[in-house]
Amino acid sequence: MKTLMTLTLLTLLACNVFAQETSIADSTFSKSLSNKDLGMQCLQKSKNQKTAGWVLFGCGFTCITIATVMAANDFSNGFENLFSGKPASKSNDAVEAVLGIGGAGMMLGSIPLFIAHGKNKRKANLLLNEEKIMLTPKTGTGKSIISVGFAIAF
Repeated sequence: MKTLMTLTLLTLLACNVFAQETSIADSTFSKSLSNKDLGMQCLQKSKNQKTAGWVLFGCGFTCITIATVMAANDFSNGFENLFSGKPASKSNDAVEAVLGIGGAGMMLGSIPLFIAHGKNKRKANLLLNEEKIMLTPKTGTGKSIISVGFAIAF
């Protein structure tokens, strides 16, 4: 029990010693950034999310492909053993299941990254766009219209 407490305290001290100290003045949030700087940060974040999404999707697709190939191999070996009378070989059902479910999970996990990529890219494009956004559209051709009005009082 003493050794467990000693190891726990040493681990906590090591975590505290190696922690990085930051000041509020150096924080990005305390500085006022221009629209261009914010747009570039959003664009970089968008690219990172897109890359992570494709990596996750690719790993998931690879896992599902491996699980499918393993299952097809077991299926064909099962028919061979059925007609030849040989004993069945060792099956990899657990590995196939883990690879298949894990691959599907990775592919589904990439969807939020692609959605966040699109949102951050749109936000970056708005921030990097130098044009002013017109809230009310211009109507007419700029010609003045002469009119006469009258009021009826009761």
